[in-house]
Amino acid sequence: MSSSAEYWAGGNQVWRAEHVGEIGPIHLKTSGILPRGFEAMAAEHKEAQEADGGEKAGVDHYFDIPLNAAKEVIGFKHDENIPGIDYEGFEALRKISSSADAKPWWCLWK
Repeated sequence: MSSSAEYWAGGNQVWRAEHVGEIGPIHLKTSGILPRGFEAMAAEHKEAQEADGGEKAGVDHYFDIPLNAAKEVIGFKHDENIPGIDYEGFEALRKISSSADAKPWWCLWK
């Protein structure tokens, strides 16, 4: 499993954090000016990984490091519920076909 997050401002990459589990459970590559609190948060995940057996652990705590770095900037994580959101209020939409859908996109003469 892999995870990554990066922050851009004014067309420039400010920071990037990447974990590629296939390289190893303690793989972490970073660059740039990381968000405030990154080092402490990464240290907590490293400690949890070591407590569960380090490289031989059956769990990958490092996976969440880039995701939590993004959460520090934007305020939420993709797999967490956001307070105040009515998740039951969403509905799935489906495409209604039209006559334009009946012909291939490349076929202009039909």
